[in-house]
Amino acid sequence: MSYRYNGRYTHSYEEYQRWKREGDAEELRQTNSALRSQADSLQSDLQSTRDALRQSHNDVREAARLRARLEQRQQEMEQVQRRMQENQTRFEARTEQRHREMEIEIQHSEERSAERVEQLRHETQQQVASVRREVGDLRQHVDKQLDEVRGELDQTRIHLEGQIGQVKKNLEDEVRRRQQKEKNQGDQAQATLDWIESHRANIGSLDNLGLTVEHIRTDQSLVRLREMLRSGNREMALPLSETALANYQTMHIEVERRIGVMEGVADHIVEAAGKLEKIVGDEQFRLIFKEEAGRFTMAIGWLRDRAQEWRDKHRWTAFEIERDAMVGAANKLLTHAAELQALVPTMVNRLKDREKLLETVGRTAASMYGAVDEFETGYANENDVKSPRLVRAKIGRAHVDTYLDLDGTYRVDGYGFESHGECSQAHQRMEQALAREWHVGESQLDTQNRQTPQIAPASPAESWRQVSSDVERVTDSIKPQPK
Repeated sequence: MSYRYNGRYTHSYEEYQRWKREGDAEELRQTNSALRSQADSLQSDLQSTRDALRQSHNDVREAARLRARLEQRQQEMEQVQRRMQENQTRFEARTEQRHREMEIEIQHSEERSAERVEQLRHETQQQVASVRREVGDLRQHVDKQLDEVRGELDQTRIHLEGQIGQVKKNLEDEVRRRQQKEKNQGDQAQATLDWIESHRANIGSLDNLGLTVEHIRTDQSLVRLREMLRSGNREMALPLSETALANYQTMHIEVERRIGVMEGVADHIVEAAGKLEKIVGDEQFRLIFKEEAGRFTMAIGWLRDRAQEWRDKHRWTAFEIERDAMVGAANKLLTHAAELQALVPTMVNRLKDREKLLETVGRTAASMYGAVDEFETGYANENDVKSPRLVRAKIGRAHVDTYLDLDGTYRVDGYGFESHGECSQAHQRMEQALAREWHVGESQLDTQNRQTPQIAPASPAESWRQVSSDVERVTDSIKPQPK
């Protein structure tokens, strides 16, 4: 039996399996390289965050926004790290499966099988160890970057606490300046009340922000302060004005912090959507990963809509419920898109290599039967260029279907002949032609003289590797529910 993989032929099943293991390892390197680039890009964003923090003087909202963005960067980098580990685990599982298949093949077909099995085990262990070292080096690189992000988060926490303290001081100083203009404590309390009410009016409703309790507490303290000022003992209103000021400060700072957090997370979601859009915008990516590109495009719209809703409506409770799911989905989709993008050049080469075989397929069919009435070309799944390439040769009522897979394997099926005798003759010609042209050494004659193809086309739901299934699962998880 002969085997073909990425343009190479071999009569050795062992060599064929080795080529496939090497191909898996190379694809793992490509995807991990893309993930490292993603992590490096996140790392380069740190400097811009540092610069922005230095400029966010006395601004709780901006400090909270930047801290939230940094937290999402940390989560994205952690997703990159997890994905590297998952890819390595899948590679090792595939390698182990191929190892078991090879052991069975050796034991069935070779003398000195124990010696060959031991050699195979040694080769497999070496390859797995080599991949583990490579992945380990990359993960150490990402670990170092994560440590820096975590250190930066500690700094932003300290910075945010400092901003909160400074804002409180600024508010108190502004009230004190007003109070100093008044001669007695009653007038000072009135000045504090007027200042709080003027600033309270600018905040608006706090129910969406989930600050109803703070709202009520502040308003109640203002009601008591007004009542005391209307009483005959205005001097006693000053302590109440201090309580009202403290309640307002707490409410004001929490408003700014929550809005800042929502804006920071929304920024991250929109940035992720923009990066996804850039990847999906590549023509070759859309050609090869058509179904996945469609899902990415829908997800981009959903992510942006949700981010805009957070910014416009400031619904804190809904935001807290949705935040982890949306950020997690955006980060996963970005890593999946980067992985698929890394495979595009390899996939393009495989597609080109497969197209070159079409002429050979036609020539082989002609050598079997002479003139061919008609050729049809297509795909097992017309919506997926990665699915087996179909070449159908029509000779009278008979059909010869050839399926060419991307990994270099191919399958030929002849059916629809006038009689069993004609089918047997065609089978002999097919054997000779395939042995001569494609080095195929095995064939099977169906005694029923079938009139329909035996090789079923791939399912329309066919996807490329586990990544495609992951993309489908993630996009389904954030799909808006009908109202």
